[in-house]
Amino acid sequence: MANYTENFRLKKPEPEDFYDIEDFNGNMDILDSKVKSLDDSNTILKESMEILKSDVGTTKDTGGTTTAG
Repeated sequence: MANYTENFRLKKPEPEDFYDIEDFNGNMDILDSKVKSLDDSNTILKESMEILKSDVGTTKDTGGTTTAG
């Protein structure tokens, strides 16, 4: 009987378990989904930073050492 990882519930077979490609594929599907979610979040953060830069400006844009008044 397999154990599972704490955070993502990936299947961890025991040494006496037979290798099951379905277990491996299931783990890969979970990892793929989590990595995609991180990638999507990173894209949203990058887009938000660009909006903030355009709204506030940068030290290069304002000619100063800080963008705050």
